[in-house]
Amino acid sequence: RLSLQSRMPDIMNLRWLVYDQNLYEQQKEHFDERYRPVFSDGKEVVLENQQVLPKAWLVTRVEQEADPAKRLQRMLAPAFDPNRLAVVESDPPFALAGTDQAGKVQVNAYKPAEMSLAAETTANALLVVGKKYYKGWQAAVNGKPADIVPVNHILRGVYLPPGNHTVAFRFDPLPFRIGTWLTLGSFAVFALVAAREWLFRRRSG
Repeated sequence: RLSLQSRMPDIMNLRWLVYDQNLYEQQKEHFDERYRPVFSDGKEVVLENQQVLPKAWLVTRVEQEADPAKRLQRMLAPAFDPNRLAVVESDPPFALAGTDQAGKVQVNAYKPAEMSLAAETTANALLVVGKKYYKGWQAAVNGKPADIVPVNHILRGVYLPPGNHTVAFRFDPLPFRIGTWLTLGSFAVFALVAAREWLFRRRSG
């Protein structure tokens, strides 16, 4: 479903394409100004996506569609503009403004398991993050837990009211926590056994 002519590469933060040089020359007419060649070594060419979206952005319009096939069909349509519209699986918790100006977002920290953003919203809006939706992620808005919703079929988002917000994402799934506890428990058992062995040898010596 990753059509290069759709907006899917843009919402997935796909900025660079590495293409076989000969294949690119054969298919060059299928690439418009959106994909600009920036490097070539004769064997491969690197194309830059000029319409790639940032790691996070705001929208004030959503379209609810529970059927996965229909969601993808809607997003692959040429008229789909992810800058202004998001496709969601359920109705929003409050009415959105539906305006073109939603506010601005700044990414303060970006790590594999953590992400922090500062959002200034002028109206009810949906914060869309260009990262895959997964149930192991948790969100907090201004220090309070917030629900993460699936957006645009594969991404995640958080609804925000008007105002200034600090939005934090943290990856903390249950299997990861269980693995951490087991690892710490193993270290504790090892430390106890090592200490017991040291005391036994000291008394014997």
